[in-house]
Amino acid sequence: MNPYKFTQMEGYPLKYKFTTIIGAAALGALFVSPAAQAQDKYVFGSIGLGMLSDSDNRGAFSSDFLTGEGTTIPLDTFLPEGTPVGWKTDFDNGAVFSAGLGHRYGDQLRIELELSYQSHDVDTHRGVKAAGIELADEDAAVLISGASNIGASVAEVVASGRGDISATSFFVNGLYDFPMEGALTPYLGLGIGWSKVDVSFKPSGVGIVSDDDTVFAYQLIGGLSYGVSESSAIYGAYKYRRANDVEVQTSLFPATLDIETAGSILEIGYRIHF
Repeated sequence: MNPYKFTQMEGYPLKYKFTTIIGAAALGALFVSPAAQAQDKYVFGSIGLGMLSDSDNRGAFSSDFLTGEGTTIPLDTFLPEGTPVGWKTDFDNGAVFSAGLGHRYGDQLRIELELSYQSHDVDTHRGVKAAGIELADEDAAVLISGASNIGASVAEVVASGRGDISATSFFVNGLYDFPMEGALTPYLGLGIGWSKVDVSFKPSGVGIVSDDDTVFAYQLIGGLSYGVSESSAIYGAYKYRRANDVEVQTSLFPATLDIETAGSILEIGYRIHF
């Protein structure tokens, strides 16, 4: 069981409590405290290209399972609860949208509250294994309890990826601007927060996963801003964003699966100071 998954407030995990406290404190520092009101507030928005890394999906059967008829695996082969199962998933690049509020403290330190959304289509699935056995050449019926041969291999069925993965994320970012002569300002930063990740895997139109999970996430940030005027700037940034593995339930057969969500983002945005 993923220790960071939650469904109700009374089970709120420690890392989420910590992140929420940090977010509330940052919000207070940005817009509540009298000292902060004299500082430089801003709003920002960006659009970017997300490049999600391939996921090595790993899990196990959540209850006993009898296979369908494979090519070499007989009908009703018994796989007990806990038998490992998994495969790899490749994702297409996708769009990333971000917006938020920020505050500058002095000439170098900035704190931001960022809301972000990104989505990626599935390119392909590959390397399906159960109990350590490669299933690529088995008839796809092996994955459906009680099914007879359907005339297509597991590899053929899952190669037609279909489906998507999307994430709505909230981050508290701390950024450091490096003083430079002129309008250009390089910066580095770190963000912590959480992501609500929705997963839909439908190879060849067959629904395998349709589930979501909310997990702890962080991002490393490096960028360059250009002051257009005293009250606005454009910026470009690179972010490495990673979340804890997303725990989902499969629907074609009874199993729990952990999906990796990590990757890079290239973005361009605009800040307005007030």
